[in-house]
Amino acid sequence: MIETVSSEIRLQEYRLMAQLCPTLGPLAGSALELFYGKPASGWSFYVIRRRPDFENPPLLEGEVRRGAVSAALAIRGHSAWLVCPPADVPWETDGAAGEEAARIWGIDPEELTGFLEFLGVERLTTPAPGPMGWNSRPLARMGPGPALVCPPVPQGLTLETAAPVGEVADLVMAGKGADARDDFYAEACARRNHGLGRFWLARLPGGRPAATVSAWAVWAGEGYMAMGITAPDLRGRGYRGWLLPAMARRLLDEGLPPTFLCREGLVPFYLRQGMVQIGEYRQYYTESSGLD
Repeated sequence: MIETVSSEIRLQEYRLMAQLCPTLGPLAGSALELFYGKPASGWSFYVIRRRPDFENPPLLEGEVRRGAVSAALAIRGHSAWLVCPPADVPWETDGAAGEEAARIWGIDPEELTGFLEFLGVERLTTPAPGPMGWNSRPLARMGPGPALVCPPVPQGLTLETAAPVGEVADLVMAGKGADARDDFYAEACARRNHGLGRFWLARLPGGRPAATVSAWAVWAGEGYMAMGITAPDLRGRGYRGWLLPAMARRLLDEGLPPTFLCREGLVPFYLRQGMVQIGEYRQYYTESSGLD
């Protein structure tokens, strides 16, 4: 049963699921802290509950799948994130195997599919079962490895660890239109102002922004990294290969283990930067989503 987060008990259930979902949990949890009760933000929040009569959220991870709440769901525009404790359970949607998977996860695939399609969602990222009939691809979950070090700054670059959000937005959202750039800028400002996001920028001599990386969601003792971008005409010079491990090392030294998701084809690149693959989530998408 999918229910809107509209009461204190639902807020507790949602936060519990976010806290128990590594990597995606900080994204979903920080979004709730920033945008719950603000419909103009475009965000909406839900919980998927197994037993409607169970009113006390479970406190132990081992009780979660037998308790009230199975997952939390955050939606903004055409994108959604479904968070819950990961499990080594294969996902099937057909026949007896599908029924068993739905029972274990506590997620009804038909209900989830209909709900997302009704709201116009085209992309869902999750460690859990996804919508029926949608395309999917694996996303590697990356974290710091023993070889992670803070590399030296490339010659000529300067690092700004409290970069102007407007310049970060210009670099990240280049070519994506004014509306998309303004949406990114507004959310990035909210994250920084509330201590839930960090934005680094590498500059060339003269001040031109060359590359950026973000700890987009710093929440519940974890740093979700994203937005590693180099200006198109400056790629191939190792800027991102320096900037990403530098931020990851800083977060780790502060007791905020850094994690992020990437396509399988990028795993070798991040392994060279001292990261390791620590799991796998999936991204589900419709034909109209524009994803490969």
